[in-house]
Amino acid sequence: MRSRKPHNYYQYRCPPISADTVAQAVHQIGVLVWIGSLFFVRLVALPASKLERDPMIRMRFRVGVYRQVFRWSTLGLVLVWGSGLWQLGVPELSQLPLRIQ
Repeated sequence: MRSRKPHNYYQYRCPPISADTVAQAVHQIGVLVWIGSLFFVRLVALPASKLERDPMIRMRFRVGVYRQVFRWSTLGLVLVWGSGLWQLGVPELSQLPLRIQ
């Protein structure tokens, strides 16, 4: 019986990912979080709050939902603005290769 050579898992390496690619991915994630929070309010939170008859409970529910959604949408906007400004304002740094394996 022939002995098998151990497989070298590090033989096949991924090509380096540029900082511009990372900025584009962060930009897309930011848009997803931002628009997703808007859809959540429109399609989930508002219809759920209309089921409650008591106005005080409805307002507490809406304030709690809006507080959480505001945090997530702010995070999304910060990601979108930050990555967009990175792509526009720092073109020489966006060419730096990042070694993500």
